[in-house]
Amino acid sequence: MPPRFLTRLGQLGVLFALLALQATALAAPESVYNKDNRRFHRSSGFSYATFNVQNLYRNRPVNDSPTRGGQPKRQNWMPSSDAAYRDKLRRVASHILRVGAPDIVGLQEIENFKRSTKLKEKSVLFALVGEIKRQSAEAGEEIVYNFAHTPGDSDRRGISNGFIYRADRVKLAEKDPNHPMLGRRPTDPYKRARKTANPKSFDAESPSSIVNDGQGRFMMSRPMLLGHFEIYKDRVGEGAPEELYVLNNHFKSNPALFQRRRSFQASLNASIVKQLLGHNSKANIIVAGDMNADYNNDDHKVQISPLETHTPSVNGAPNLLNNLTARLNKSDRFSYHYRGNDQLLDWIYASSDLSSRVVDIRIDHTNTKGGDEAKVSSDHDPVVARFKAFESTPASAQ
Repeated sequence: MPPRFLTRLGQLGVLFALLALQATALAAPESVYNKDNRRFHRSSGFSYATFNVQNLYRNRPVNDSPTRGGQPKRQNWMPSSDAAYRDKLRRVASHILRVGAPDIVGLQEIENFKRSTKLKEKSVLFALVGEIKRQSAEAGEEIVYNFAHTPGDSDRRGISNGFIYRADRVKLAEKDPNHPMLGRRPTDPYKRARKTANPKSFDAESPSSIVNDGQGRFMMSRPMLLGHFEIYKDRVGEGAPEELYVLNNHFKSNPALFQRRRSFQASLNASIVKQLLGHNSKANIIVAGDMNADYNNDDHKVQISPLETHTPSVNGAPNLLNNLTARLNKSDRFSYHYRGNDQLLDWIYASSDLSSRVVDIRIDHTNTKGGDEAKVSSDHDPVVARFKAFESTPASAQ
C-alpha cells in the first residue's frame, strides 16, 4: 500500500507536499501537516528537514562488508537480508513523504564506504530517491529527488552525512573555484577540503587538548558537509532563486566523555558560518543535524553553545545564528527516546535574516512515540522547518 502523504483541505484544495494535485481524488490523508497547511503555499517558501535515518546500509555478502581498518564481516548494524534492506528503504522513503517531501533533506547515518559509493547506482542515496519516486508515483504524483554527498568520506563504521533535494525546484549552485569555502583551499589541513566542490566535507586537526582522547587526529569523526543550493519558486531555471547554505552535522556521541571535543566541533561550525557571512553578509545559512546533545539537558546544551557564543551580535545587530529548536513547545521537544527519557538531539539553527522568515518548525514523532510499528523508520524523528521566500508571493492562503 503506498503512503498517504497528501493533505485534504476541503474546497480550498491546497496541497503542501505536491504542486497542484487535487486531494479529492485520493484516500484519507496521513500528512503530519493536516492542521494548518492553509497558511503555507509551497510556492511561497521552502522547507528543510534534518533526519538521522539510523544505519541506512545496503545488504551485502559477508565477505563484502568492510569496516575501516578491520576485516570484512557483517556488522550488527547492517541489514540481515536484502528483504530487511528493502523494508528499511521503504520506511524511510515513506516517512520523508509523510512529512511533506521537504525541498532539502539533510541525512545522517548513510552508508558511505568508498567502494560502495564510487558508482552512484551502488549508493544507498540512489536507492532511497528511487524508492521515493516509486512510492509517490503510485500515490498519484511523481516526486523526484537528486542526491549529493562526498563519496567515501565516512567514519570507521562507514557512515556519513548526505543531502537529497527536490529536482523540480532545487539545484546545487555551480562550483566556483574562487568561493572562500567551496572553492580551492590548497592549504586546508583537511585534504578533501582543498579542491573545488559542492557539496564539500570539512574537518580540522584536533587541538592538543583533545588529540589524545582516542578519537583520532581530526576533530570530526564524521566530517560536516557544506552544501550550497539554489531554490526556485516553481521550476529550476525559472526566475531568480533563493540561495541557501547548509552545514549538515553528526556530532560525536557520549556528551559525558567528550565535552571538549564536542565544543570544538561546535566552534568549527561557527567559524565556517562567519566565513560564509564574511563572503556575503546576507547569506541564508542553516546549521543542523544530529548534535548528540539533549536540548533539555543544560550540561549537554553548554557543549553546543559555541554555535551561539561564537557568533554573537555586533553593534546591537541580531545574532549570526539563531536556534530554531528553541521555538518548539516544551511538550514537543524530543526527537529521540533513550532508556525511558525523551531527548531532543536533532537541532536546526538559521542565520539571522533566514530565522526572521520561519513559518514553523515541527517534529513528527512517529519513531519515538511508537504505536504503528509498520511506520517506524529510525530511532530518530525527522525535524522540519519551513521558511517564507519569494517575497512577491504571499505566504498564507486567502
